[in-house]
Amino acid sequence: MGLFDLDGILTDGNLTGMPKIKIKTKGSPLENMADAIDPISIVKRNVFGLSSSEAKTKLKKGDHISVQRVGYTHHGIYIGHGRVIHYLEDGVRENSLYDFADGYNIHVEDTPRKYSKKEVVKRAQSRLYENDYNVLWENCEQFAIWCRTGDKTYSSPSTF
Repeated sequence: MGLFDLDGILTDGNLTGMPKIKIKTKGSPLENMADAIDPISIVKRNVFGLSSSEAKTKLKKGDHISVQRVGYTHHGIYIGHGRVIHYLEDGVRENSLYDFADGYNIHVEDTPRKYSKKEVVKRAQSRLYENDYNVLWENCEQFAIWCRTGDKTYSSPSTF
């Protein structure tokens, strides 16, 4: 289980023998929408990733995670003990990994982390119940990026 490159995206093997895919997060609204409907990204997110039960044992506090849903990608921050904080249309909520995944595979996003894992979790918790959601300017991905970097967008140094 060494490193290999899948269509330009660096991945590494996990304990079950399936590759763990790291997806480059974009951040800008147009890049987010394009990525969410890109057939290659959709296939990668649906084929690879972790089930909810696998994720409980492999995720680390402060991880930026995502699931590919029909027509969009949903993002959140893993806070430990099988719990996720994420931004929904009705506000920032804490839910179980199972509810967050909603039957889809879970992926770890490859975003930088400016803050300690503990601080990332505190930042996510500080916004619980906020309700200023906007699909373009205040969405789940921007929330997760803000928790890790303090910024709402992240431009990957390499594009695919």
